[in-house]
Amino acid sequence: MRLTIACPAALVAYANDLAMVLAFGPDDALTYGAPDWQDLAGNLYAGASFEVRPEWMLDAQEALARPAWDNAEAPAVDMDSAARAQGRLRVVAFDLDGAAVDPAARPDLITALLGSDGPAALAAMGLALVPVDPI
Repeated sequence: MRLTIACPAALVAYANDLAMVLAFGPDDALTYGAPDWQDLAGNLYAGASFEVRPEWMLDAQEALARPAWDNAEAPAVDMDSAARAQGRLRVVAFDLDGAAVDPAARPDLITALLGSDGPAALAAMGLALVPVDPI
């Protein structure tokens, strides 16, 4: 299943630590990059869309454990940071008709929406690409 996430710019570092815990390794520290999406108020977000294992949703809600690949002596993952991101994670619910309930991205929460199209999910969250000035 595909998950699309809008991460407020201020939470990107936390979200990347959570990504490392919930995914596969240190490369997942690059999941959320430049905040190139914005809401109508001008709040900036980094967007990411990726396939997740079915157990990802459960893992995202369970107590976090340091990944086996991470060296506790010289850790890549900041577990406190990952926990802060987990506390800000909001998975959008769907009603009985399959419509997303309140999918709008919020500048204080990391918003996750299930769906098959990343750009469409970000648009459903009320986000648009930040306009780029032509050179």
